[in-house]
Amino acid sequence: MSTLQDDLGNLLEIQSLEMKIKAHLDTIKEEKSRLNRVEKFREAKTKRREEVESEIKNLNDFINKNEKEIFSIESKLKQTESHLAMVSTQQELGALENELKSLKPKLEELQDHGLAQLERLEDFENEAIELQEFLNGSSDTIKEIESEIEDVKNVENKHIEQLKSRINLLVEQTSKEVYQSFHQLNQKYQYNKPVTFLMGKDCRECRFQVDQGMILEIERFTALCFCHGCGRILTTNHSS
Repeated sequence: MSTLQDDLGNLLEIQSLEMKIKAHLDTIKEEKSRLNRVEKFREAKTKRREEVESEIKNLNDFINKNEKEIFSIESKLKQTESHLAMVSTQQELGALENELKSLKPKLEELQDHGLAQLERLEDFENEAIELQEFLNGSSDTIKEIESEIEDVKNVENKHIEQLKSRINLLVEQTSKEVYQSFHQLNQKYQYNKPVTFLMGKDCRECRFQVDQGMILEIERFTALCFCHGCGRILTTNHSS
């Protein structure tokens, strides 16, 4: 039959082994976060590609409309210029010249604006190509990372299972009541020292001052003691 000192020593060892399990779980978590970062970056690039494709469509629509307007004005200019040779009065000549003066700036403005939009279209089309190349490459990258994660998980889970086996042996060697108290505390303090030491007269974790009567019980291993501040199990270095 185990003594309380033995039980506390077992709890400390279980606690230590659980911290090692956490280190292996953190390794798996970090690998998964690496995948998450790539996936989020890919999502952002996918969203940007959709925006670029929308811009390309809008620009193509505008350019087509702009070219029709240019064609219409060019036709009017040709028609007006052809009428110049047929005018019979100074008034008709003045009217045609005014129309030419009105149409030419409009044509130049449309041509300049159209050229600027063509340059924008080229920039967006180049960006769309780069985005697609990234998405194609990142798809392969994600597959590689997923494969690497599986390899890491297999290795880490193997270590975790070995540690759990050691914990199960220690649980079997610990009195049921003592382990049950530890198990309940572990719901709150797992990976955060459900069992802690006295530091002088204080709980090392929350610094709550322990009364002298409890200190004697802890040092003599006459009772399982809990910190009145944080609820953790208290023990001394002699139990480790």
